[in-house]
Amino acid sequence: MKRLFQSLLLFLILAWNASGEAAPSGKEAPAEQQFWHKGPHLKLPLRHDRGYTRQQIMKKAKLKIRNPRIPHTAEFAGNGRLKKNGSLEYIKIPVELKEEAGVRRRALVRMGFPLPQGALFQPDQIRLIDSDNREQRLQVSITGFWPDQSVKWALLQFTAPLQANETVCYYVECGNRIQRNKFPDIKVKETRENIIIDTGKINAIIDKKKFNLIKELKFKGKSVGAFAAAGATLRDAVTEQDYSISGRPPRRIEISEAGPERVTVRVEGQYWNGDRNLMDYVARLSFFSGLDGFELEFTHINTELSHEFTDLLNLNLRFEPAGKIQAVKTHYDSDNTAGHIACKRIFQETDQFLSIDGGRRITGKFDGTAKLSCSDGNTWNIGIADAWKRYPKAFSWDSVFQLELLPAQPNRQFNRNLPYYLVYPFCEGAYRMKWGMAFTERMRFEIQPETDGRVHAELNLPVIAVLPPEWYAKTKVLPGMGVKGFEAIDKKIVKSFEMRLRQEAEQREYGFFNYGDSFGEKGENWTNNEYDMAHGLFMTFLRTGDRRLFRHALAAARHQANSDSVLAYPDPYYVGANLNHGAGHSGRYKVWSFPYGYYQSAANGHTWSYGMLNAWHLYGEAQVMDVVRLYGDHIALAMAPNFKFGKNPQAPRECSWAIHALIKIYETTQDPVYLNAVRELVKKSVDACKESPGKAWALINPRLVKARGEKIPCYTMFITSVGLKGLCEYCRLTGDETVKPVIRQVAQEILRAFEPADGCGFVYDLAYDGRKLNYAVTYMNTTIAPALAEASMILKDEKIFAVAERAMAAMFLHSPGFNGKFLGEYMTFLADYLQCLQEKYPGRNHDFSDPVLMKQVLHENPIWHWRAPNPGRFRIRLKKDNAELLLQRWIWPTSQKAEFDSYIRIYQNGTMQHEQKFDCGRDAFLFKYPLKGKSGDEFTVEISDYSNADWNVVPSQGLVHAGYCRERPVFLARNGISRFYFEVPAGKNVTITYYGTHAGGFGIWCFDENGKLIRKATEWTEKNSLKTTPRKILRHTIKGGRKSRICSFVVWAEYDARLRLQGTELISGTKEFFATP
Repeated sequence: MKRLFQSLLLFLILAWNASGEAAPSGKEAPAEQQFWHKGPHLKLPLRHDRGYTRQQIMKKAKLKIRNPRIPHTAEFAGNGRLKKNGSLEYIKIPVELKEEAGVRRRALVRMGFPLPQGALFQPDQIRLIDSDNREQRLQVSITGFWPDQSVKWALLQFTAPLQANETVCYYVECGNRIQRNKFPDIKVKETRENIIIDTGKINAIIDKKKFNLIKELKFKGKSVGAFAAAGATLRDAVTEQDYSISGRPPRRIEISEAGPERVTVRVEGQYWNGDRNLMDYVARLSFFSGLDGFELEFTHINTELSHEFTDLLNLNLRFEPAGKIQAVKTHYDSDNTAGHIACKRIFQETDQFLSIDGGRRITGKFDGTAKLSCSDGNTWNIGIADAWKRYPKAFSWDSVFQLELLPAQPNRQFNRNLPYYLVYPFCEGAYRMKWGMAFTERMRFEIQPETDGRVHAELNLPVIAVLPPEWYAKTKVLPGMGVKGFEAIDKKIVKSFEMRLRQEAEQREYGFFNYGDSFGEKGENWTNNEYDMAHGLFMTFLRTGDRRLFRHALAAARHQANSDSVLAYPDPYYVGANLNHGAGHSGRYKVWSFPYGYYQSAANGHTWSYGMLNAWHLYGEAQVMDVVRLYGDHIALAMAPNFKFGKNPQAPRECSWAIHALIKIYETTQDPVYLNAVRELVKKSVDACKESPGKAWALINPRLVKARGEKIPCYTMFITSVGLKGLCEYCRLTGDETVKPVIRQVAQEILRAFEPADGCGFVYDLAYDGRKLNYAVTYMNTTIAPALAEASMILKDEKIFAVAERAMAAMFLHSPGFNGKFLGEYMTFLADYLQCLQEKYPGRNHDFSDPVLMKQVLHENPIWHWRAPNPGRFRIRLKKDNAELLLQRWIWPTSQKAEFDSYIRIYQNGTMQHEQKFDCGRDAFLFKYPLKGKSGDEFTVEISDYSNADWNVVPSQGLVHAGYCRERPVFLARNGISRFYFEVPAGKNVTITYYGTHAGGFGIWCFDENGKLIRKATEWTEKNSLKTTPRKILRHTIKGGRKSRICSFVVWAEYDARLRLQGTELISGTKEFFATP
């Protein structure tokens, strides 16, 4: 009996360990506990707690929607709107195709092709030829029109035979001289009961009444398979009942794309169990002339609104080949093996672990494909995109083949031990979905495949077409594509993107709700692609041709459309909102369950549409475009009529991001409802600006009131600049002259915050009367400077543009941050700035090299920001008899109480002449003290202060100053970019040590006594939520010579940095210090 008990105990321990990433410590939590997960960063309720109810939400519903309407869906127009010739006679544009998966295949290519306004009005004036000048089969749809109704964006689809790793060039010819050959369309027959698709080899019957995806599939006239009668099924965790897509007729079924290359059937309906529905689905079934099979894009939307959370036990598709399944091979990579294996079930449980045939977890990544050999002689290759990145996923088979989109969890502890920010969709053995969230999976089914790896390659590494950036510039469909010489800066962006990919892997930013997003900089939130990461990456791809950027941008746009958008909610006011950063993508900081409010609408200042529109124009992403139209209606019909500025200091940004998003949607759809809403929001913004005590939405900021105890109307520069950006975009769109005076006012207020001596940054907070309430920062320049550049172009004001140029030059000297938010912020308005640069200097070949940028940015006697708590020590030398010493203290406003021995001491010849103690909790202040002495006399100033403060000696005509940097590292706070001089004593080496103290980039350039660059180095302090990475340190030694020399270095950092020089004692912001006797 004892041995039996020990065996049973061992079995239970092994089963427990197999259920999670590691065995949980301690005992299982008691059933009466309040939370499934409770930690310092996140709280998740137990499964019996399904959150808020519809009734609770609707009791507080107050805001009304103006003239609600049925949501639009993406439209692929087959014909132009006007039958006439355009201005383009003929042009031939190269298209580069590259096979990157190492697989010979007939690649299905899908690409957006832009055209200048007025060039073409009919899609049949576009054709495709190969390198031998042979016309290729081509399908053309129009996805965007110019205001004159000419074609703006055409979606081209064709099949390209490619060898493994081959690069080829095709050509698009278009113009009045071109008439594309008419290739026969894929046949589509629609009856009352069915839709029948005939590609020539594949014949598919889709049942319109009992939709089960595909009722019957034939290949070369013989039946080869179908989906099970239920089609797809999911099991509700509360009732344990099954729901299917075939339980009731679809709500909507339509042919969304049709032509010689592709037919797509879009089906929209509900899961049904005979009594009630549970969730909505949208299935897009696509059939191709170049594919013996089909693709399925399957979206699931949680429209179950009785409770906040819906819990599912599983979600499966069952495919039934006509022949009996005799053998199945799948593929996964692990530490121990790589290759095809034969098994009955493979289950990717997390991004790192999988199990085979119900065994223990092993390290590995399932590639998401299976090869089926059937008794009728047919071979099927079936795959699902991004299988391990969108875990959990499983394939299993017996008499049928089952694609487990949400596999049944083996026990109630499944995945509980994932990192805290990945736990939220796993709840006591069920999958938890919040109302309005969605996820989309992409699958491919191919019979008699020409190459084994083709399915995986097409799903995960589709061939991406690359057009010349010059063509984008000529068409003017996208901003900033024609700036020559920008390659040097794009290389920095690509380097940061590569680090972003590494951080993605280290932070394990995967899962069916997560893939395509980044975990947030605060350690509590997903960023929800803040600052429109998709748009920034798409634009960088178009300039560089780096296909990795395109694929990541596409993943980001798809993620945003599913996880970051409110697609259903009890109160319809919020449907179509873009959720801002939070726990579980749809939560707030630390909590996932809460009723939506102001910051879960387009008034949240975190609404981006441009990247999703890029996905539509460049790749024809219909599901993403469906969501874009929801965004447009939400902003125009719900947010805009209800938005009020009031006393909210965030209002300029909140209003302007909505304007920006809606303008981009209007430019694509030309829906007048959207333009009218833009005008409504602009009027509210202009009126609020005029009513402000200052000239640019000066409002009292509670953050500053709490820290300073003073109610000061002020501007927070990045908020004010986003407000300016919205007005500028509206003015450039409409030519409305009435907003120009306000644009000038706001731009002038932002100019007052510019600090050329502080890294060419902008003061973070500026009082309406001009007082600087905070220090300057450089990292916000990419948000502020593009707005100034646009204002300067509208107002034709050289002074404004000069400031924008210097501010952007400072950012170009930096390397972008690699955290998702900061990389997105760097790129968000970059293309708009480049467009202004292109308009300002047409045809110029720009020089963005470091020496040229430094001339624009570097300032003699820069602001230092020597940060406490290290005692700061300065040497002061009089240039004339008697001078006034000015010390500027800055402090980051905080309500945190601190006790610290804070003082200022002034010494001369080792004797303390003056000491002043002060409360370290006080605000920024300017310390003044008269230094009495003769020209050449020296003083030492020592400062001790709390760590939130930093100090600077204000330059004066009566003195020069230097800082001690030998005894210990100098802490440089918020270091934008600064130049310092130092002495290399005769016969002594000087070693410079420099490193960043926060996550982000930092760098140094070292120059000899003649100003020649002798060392340039850049590094990144890496940080992720799961581990601490070793500190990166830059060191450089300058050898001493026969004579002493005055050398210099330039340092930059995204945030704080530490600096130390060994072998010399002082550094100064001016060479004059070492020349003064």
